[in-house]
Amino acid sequence: MAHPHPRRGRLITVRSLAIDSFTGRLLVQELAEDLATRYAVAPDTASASFFEHYLGEISPSHTSAPAGAFRVAYVGEVPAACGALRPFAAEGTAEIKRMFVRPPFRGRGLSRRVLVDLEGEARALGYHEVVLETGIRQPEAIALYESAGYTRIPNYGKWEGNDLSRCYRKVLG
Repeated sequence: MAHPHPRRGRLITVRSLAIDSFTGRLLVQELAEDLATRYAVAPDTASASFFEHYLGEISPSHTSAPAGAFRVAYVGEVPAACGALRPFAAEGTAEIKRMFVRPPFRGRGLSRRVLVDLEGEARALGYHEVVLETGIRQPEAIALYESAGYTRIPNYGKWEGNDLSRCYRKVLG
């Protein structure tokens, strides 16, 4: 998929959108394609049905107020990064999902901007901690989370026993 040319020095804004909006679907599809490449998913698995399943794993009602959020970082008027927040099984805990920065916009601090925004929204919604899962083939994500104060926890849910996954937790102050 073609990516817009990033222009340095453009205004960066973070906006709330629905995860199933046109822009939300576009970014989540690009994330799914990126993950399929990183984890060598077979081409037939990386099809439209894979994307629909990946998008469908998160209910739009769980990523909007009053339960969660979906944020998109824009460079000028171009959507460049995203992330979601949804309720987690444990009371007072939210889960961060679908963190992604489009390749031409990487290395500009957009993921940190989205992460900080999601953590602020989690606090505002009354969550006391956040958890997340990422993978070992996403070293940029691991570096971001560890530098932002996340600590490694045992893999949870469907990632238990998965050597490609890393789970993290952060208590919100």
